[in-house]
Amino acid sequence: MQSVPNGQREAALAQGFSTAGLLRHILLPQGLANAWQPVVGQYLNLMKLSSLASGIGFAELTYQVRQIESYNAHALEAFAVGTVLYLFTGVVLGLLLSRLGQSQ
Repeated sequence: MQSVPNGQREAALAQGFSTAGLLRHILLPQGLANAWQPVVGQYLNLMKLSSLASGIGFAELTYQVRQIESYNAHALEAFAVGTVLYLFTGVVLGLLLSRLGQSQ
């Protein structure tokens, strides 16, 4: 909300907007538009740090990759597939959230 220039607030008050109208029609839409990209970045960072990838945690994904490695000794291929799945999830979520932000 502080990212909206004071001139916007002053102009709305000069035109007779009430405090609720100022918040609803001026401050919130512009504030959300300004904050959307940082919020998306924080969400993606949270997803990477907490290792949640669409319901399958990174720990489980790593565990499954290690199980595959122990059965057939193809560690590089198994970890490559795990990495691609994790990267794909992050990219897809980033694109979806960016598209959602453009519609506002």
